[in-house]
Amino acid sequence: MTKIKGIVVSASNTKKLGGEKEKMENKIVLFSVLAVLALFALPSVSATYPASTVYFEPEDSIGKFGEDTHVKVMINASVSTLSTAMDIFFDPSCVNITDVNFTGNAYFQQKNWTHWGNYVRVGAMNFQPMAVDPGINLISTLKLQCVNESNCTSDLGFGGILEIGDYPGYDPVYTEWHNGTFTCDKIEKPDLVISEKYETQEDGNFTVTYTVANVGAGDADASNTSISVDGVVVEDPVPELGAGESYNNTVGAFECP
Repeated sequence: MTKIKGIVVSASNTKKLGGEKEKMENKIVLFSVLAVLALFALPSVSATYPASTVYFEPEDSIGKFGEDTHVKVMINASVSTLSTAMDIFFDPSCVNITDVNFTGNAYFQQKNWTHWGNYVRVGAMNFQPMAVDPGINLISTLKLQCVNESNCTSDLGFGGILEIGDYPGYDPVYTEWHNGTFTCDKIEKPDLVISEKYETQEDGNFTVTYTVANVGAGDADASNTSISVDGVVVEDPVPELGAGESYNNTVGAFECP
């Protein structure tokens, strides 16, 4: 085996593990590992609530930094109702409520929400005679976003203004308000690096053998290693790599300079 001088190995968004960069007059081989992450949020299971309650679905939800998580505000009413009003508190150092959506809600004729730093005020109502029948109905859907990448948990708490108006007079209805939580889960990220490479020369050509390793804490989705020789790019597929796994392959032959 003969080392071909000047082949430089680098990986995008990674660090080179050892070795010395070599310069080559005519040909440069560049390695870049392009990783796509598959991030998943685990769903929570909600409890079953009796009549005369307002609650979150799911009660305890989980999200990741950079993703939107949606939580429904539900009502299980014991009587016909016309209006809802509530404040929903959260820890702004952990999570933020960025939107309140009323699509598909039962109280649709007049609706609004406002943001007050550490809580949102949400109101929705119908006019007579558009009463909402007793039973389980959607009030609104919250969009939550993690504020930081660290593990943290915020209470989602009902407080301040809390009112359910009955039919036909909008008189307050006795209601139990069930709080919830939102957890920002830590993202375990992969880190793909070119950990080893060498060249083999034979009959005026050469091949490149490389190893890509996932030195990160998370699993890496399938990716590609790109090999560029004088503007000609060869894509070499790399399979999914779990944390600590590696992949080795030989690419070529390429014409020697």
